[in-house]
Amino acid sequence: MKLLIVDDEELTRSGLVSSIDWEKLGITEIRQASDGIYGLQEARDFLPDIVLCDVRMPRMNGITMLEQIETFLPQVAGIFMSGYSDKEYLKAAIKLKAINYIEKPIDPAEIAETIQKAVEQCQKQSLEQLAASMNLLQAARKRKLQNQIAQLDMLLGI
Repeated sequence: MKLLIVDDEELTRSGLVSSIDWEKLGITEIRQASDGIYGLQEARDFLPDIVLCDVRMPRMNGITMLEQIETFLPQVAGIFMSGYSDKEYLKAAIKLKAINYIEKPIDPAEIAETIQKAVEQCQKQSLEQLAASMNLLQAARKRKLQNQIAQLDMLLGI
């Protein structure tokens, strides 16, 4: 799984990267961005499965950024961090179906637990998409076989 960390505080980003065993959680690649604009650009290039972001950042806040990311990555799992208990941001996070809204100062154990939930959600969505694709493939094969049988019937005059 790929994780994008977006926070305007470099110390927060580097602290997160160094304090958690990401590989143990199933995270294989991590990229960082310093604000919502850079986060959006990085998301277009990186195509993360999970976005862990601060809510309040210069130029573009985390809510707006995740809303825009969801236009091209609708299955992305969002996790918000904030040093503020702002009800409007919390409501927006709920509307975006965020995995969690974590208050700063950050507890690495809470981040790890939330990332684990996000990984599980992403895996479940991948399995559901695979099952749907397999069902479509089976239906297409069945239609093709039925058409071939009908053509054989016509050739044999049945």
